Amino acid sequence: MAAGCDVIPEVVTGQRAASGQAEVEPRLGLFRDVLDELRWTFSGRRGWLIGIAGNLAFAYAYLAITQGDQHNFGDIKSANVGLAVVIWALADVVNTNQLGSDSDRARASLEAGDSVARILAIKNLALAVLFVPLAFLISIVHRIIVDHWNLVLHTAVSDVGAVLLWMGVGSVFSVLLPYRPISIRARLKARKTWLRYAICQGAPYVALGVVALMHLPYLLIYTLRALGPVRSNYLEYALVYLGLAFLYWGLGLLLASLYGRHARARLLSDLHRDG
Repeated sequence: MAAGCDVIPEVVTGQRAASGQAEVEPRLGLFRDVLDELRWTFSGRRGWLIGIAGNLAFAYAYLAITQGDQHNFGDIKSANVGLAVVIWALADVVNTNQLGSDSDRARASLEAGDSVARILAIKNLALAVLFVPLAFLISIVHRIIVDHWNLVLHTAVSDVGAVLLWMGVGSVFSVLLPYRPISIRARLKARKTWLRYAICQGAPYVALGVVALMHLPYLLIYTLRALGPVRSNYLEYALVYLGLAFLYWGLGLLLASLYGRHARARLLSDLHRDG
């Protein structure tokens, strides 16, 4: 995508902080704030978007190659293909470094009195707007390939749940380990950043383990068939998953907000780091 894409009509992209030195997150209302975040993403994060596309393609290729019979996925597995691919893509710094990727504006916003929860909620929702349709599109393409057209509504519900759950986890990691993305050449010169950078790159793998543990309540409900047979009650199971995901998302924002309140100086210092 071109770096100079048009600005979305009627969206003011950021506002000047009180110091006049840096832009802050706009306060245009929820809908237009999310649009502003999307505009910034498509105009200034081409490498980030290319990385997402690469992750999605790689994940689907992996699933396709490791599946012996392309036309024998089964209904439940087919319904979860988009979910599995998107989880793969979200297990990345795109999710665990939401503040660091926009460190200047995030820091200016916090210094101007904005809250961690509001900043992250806007970024979370913008990511959800990107990933939920992608998850569903992948599932639809997969259904065309394998000719499975069952559980379409259930798929959409599960996809939303998976994205929200990961947003909650990503929010916590985003305040704990924010870092400023810099070029590879600059990174090689900045040796003092190597250790912390390596830790930040490893954060998504830790997040993956955390997400696995967070699935235990749902897996217990699923394994015990608490809502009845899965095949005939899959929508109910998907709605329970969505409900848990909303809970985890809210909990993630709460924990991130508490950290931002009680470790504000450290968070601002991390956002000020040169890489």
